[in-house]
Amino acid sequence: MGILFAELELRITNMKRYKFNSIFSIFLLYLIFVGLYGGLSNIGGNVGEYFRDNNVSFLFGYIFVMIILSGIGGVSGDITTYAKIGVLEQLFLSYLPFSISLMISNLINILFQVVLIFIIMFLSMITFSISINLSIMHLIILLLALLQAYGIGLVIGGLAIVFKKITSFVGIFQFLLYPLAFTNVNEPYVWFLPINPGVRLLKDITANTLNYINLSYFIINSIIYFIIGLIFFDICINFSRKHGTIGIY
Repeated sequence: MGILFAELELRITNMKRYKFNSIFSIFLLYLIFVGLYGGLSNIGGNVGEYFRDNNVSFLFGYIFVMIILSGIGGVSGDITTYAKIGVLEQLFLSYLPFSISLMISNLINILFQVVLIFIIMFLSMITFSISINLSIMHLIILLLALLQAYGIGLVIGGLAIVFKKITSFVGIFQFLLYPLAFTNVNEPYVWFLPINPGVRLLKDITANTLNYINLSYFIINSIIYFIIGLIFFDICINFSRKHGTIGIY
């Protein structure tokens, strides 16, 4: 519990110390949504009409992109920073396993991201008059999405352990995830992909048409991604230890 409160105190202290950056990060993410949805919904013809009719799906898609990017960037970003400042090897010598320490750090980050997500969702709903009756099921889906995102983040984090600097790869990988948030595909294989199943479930919950079989698929999907992430991360740590490259940047 000590490290949990220490990480929480660190995040709060950084937010207070860098108030401008904290406030502007919320404002920037809000502006991105306004620019994307505002521009696409005002295009003439069927394209603009489609985005106006599916504003709830678009908002949920944007939220899921934020969640996945946070999960991916959080783990690999922390590892890259630790390696760059020369403390990565020392963290492996701590009494607490590095994977647990990293998980606690990103758990705090996830809690802050949830708050950030709801702020942006609230601002976007007011700006574009998007009506969503939020329920506990919305929160459950978002938490499952965070579990899925952390699993993907562990895979990217494992690559960061081995290769240290993977900024370009992370950027390309994040870009490839965007279509999954906004594409409406009615194929069975979709339930094996990240992001898209969660967006569909949030839309179904809002429309009171939730299919619990699909929800079960998404739960299994999220757990599998998380387990794959843990296994891959452990393999990468063992590989880096074997070759003596943990502390090398």
